[in-house]
Amino acid sequence: MRAATWRGAAERAGLDFTEMSAAVDADPKVFAAIVEENQVAQRAAGHWDVPMMVFGGEAFFGQDRFDQLKWRMRHQGLKART
Repeated sequence: MRAATWRGAAERAGLDFTEMSAAVDADPKVFAAIVEENQVAQRAAGHWDVPMMVFGGEAFFGQDRFDQLKWRMRHQGLKART
């Protein structure tokens, strides 16, 4: 992915791309370990797609499953924020 794409994604998330990039460049092994740890957790949860969501031990894969996830959460008592 191009740096401009990453920069735009970071800005939309309210993050400072320059600061993030400098942190990764300063210690890439730390960030590689974080990615690997997340990938191990992803596989352990049975995930292989994005977005990845688990609720109550049940996996929901892909953006087309948001409605199912919300239904399950409401069924378990989750209430919408006011």
